[in-house]
Amino acid sequence: KTVGCRFESCPPCQFLKITMSKVQTNTANRPNPREFVRGVWLELRRVTWPTREEWISATVLTVVLVVTVGLYTYGCDWIFAQIFSLIHPPVTS
Repeated sequence: KTVGCRFESCPPCQFLKITMSKVQTNTANRPNPREFVRGVWLELRRVTWPTREEWISATVLTVVLVVTVGLYTYGCDWIFAQIFSLIHPPVTS
């Protein structure tokens, strides 16, 4: 089928061989769970944790932003409800 189109097809099993060899090398390089937990613990000890004042200011900022976005969403919803009720009044039976 590919005669004359300068296209060389790959052998069908070549892709599977490459993929399987990558899977086998990745599992061989994985550390055991104890080494992994130890590495995570050492990395967490190097983290610069925020001070109490930074925690409080970040929390206050988050709460203020959540309330602001909630009120904005409520206001937009109310305005659109009023506009749609003018365009298409509720059906009464």
